Amino acid sequence: MGEMDKPKCMGEVALGGLLTLIALGMMITGCASGGAMGGTMQTQLDLSSNGFTWKIADTPEKLKHVESFPQRKIVRHKKDGKDYYIYADARDCKCVYVGDEKAYQQYKQLVYEKRKEREEDIAAEQTGIIARDVDFWGVFGPWTW
Repeated sequence: MGEMDKPKCMGEVALGGLLTLIALGMMITGCASGGAMGGTMQTQLDLSSNGFTWKIADTPEKLKHVESFPQRKIVRHKKDGKDYYIYADARDCKCVYVGDEKAYQQYKQLVYEKRKEREEDIAAEQTGIIARDVDFWGVFGPWTW
């Protein structure tokens, strides 16, 4: 590589790095914003980490089939006498997640635990607010009406 090629090469590397940082920032911002996409991505991660299998709709026929299911909801589907649970997302990932009874129960347990943690966090926050109110009134002594 000659001296004349170095700045061009370094510029391409710098541009590639900058674009990567911008894309990463957009992804983090999207997930942190709590929007639908962030929630959808978390749901998909939770499904796959609890035994659901990811299947992409890589043909128009498969996509049409994915579109026929209720979107972003887990629905039970019986096949050969066995229950399967399907989560379809034709808009964002153009895919389905399919799980058996065991995967579904694991996922339900995870959702329950997350909900319980959120409720505990809210209760702790409210208790803190009530305690501050009690402390405030205590400073002024007893109130008579």
